[in-house]
Amino acid sequence: LVARAADAFLAPGRLGDELRERPVWFTAALLGLALALIGTVLLPPEIFLDAFRAEMAAQGQEVPESDMISGELFRAIALVSVAIFWFIFMFVSAGVLAAVFTFALGGEGRYRQYLAASAHAFLISAFGALVVTPIRISTRDPETTLGVGTFLAPLLEEGYLLRFVNGLDFFALWSWAVLGIIISRFDDRTSPGLATALTVALVVGFVAIAAAFGG
Repeated sequence: LVARAADAFLAPGRLGDELRERPVWFTAALLGLALALIGTVLLPPEIFLDAFRAEMAAQGQEVPESDMISGELFRAIALVSVAIFWFIFMFVSAGVLAAVFTFALGGEGRYRQYLAASAHAFLISAFGALVVTPIRISTRDPETTLGVGTFLAPLLEEGYLLRFVNGLDFFALWSWAVLGIIISRFDDRTSPGLATALTVALVVGFVAIAAAFGG
């Protein structure tokens, strides 16, 4: 597992060769989830409480008194949400990859291989959650990311474009680029360049759709 995790960062092509023959995924998924949960646990509970109160105020709703709600409760909710979303997104992503590369393009990859590729590539996103923890603490925002929006957000007004650039997280883009390299090894007819271009286009498309719905 340690060797595969290192290859996700340093040698995704070699990792793809291994996952093609032995598509293990569960331990990598657990490791990624553990990293993501640690990044959430390290955030002080007051940050979640402040974020909730700010969201309520932004929506024009009455903000509850501080003694009526608990930051610990919201952090616990965040932990449960991370655990559920982590696996749902991984399974859905593997399904989308299978639909694009196997069914649409006629590739040879199997769903289990795409699931294994996703579990290992998403270790980069989980690592990113740890990297941005000090930034989230300093900004007191549990949803702060390090990405395109970090540099362009001050230049943009509130709206779709701002939500879009804020969603372009560097670690997510890195994960999906690595994902393309890994799954290119599942089919000799698929070049790493094409696979990477398609996977990055997919994640940008996800972000564009999410931004259209306001989140």
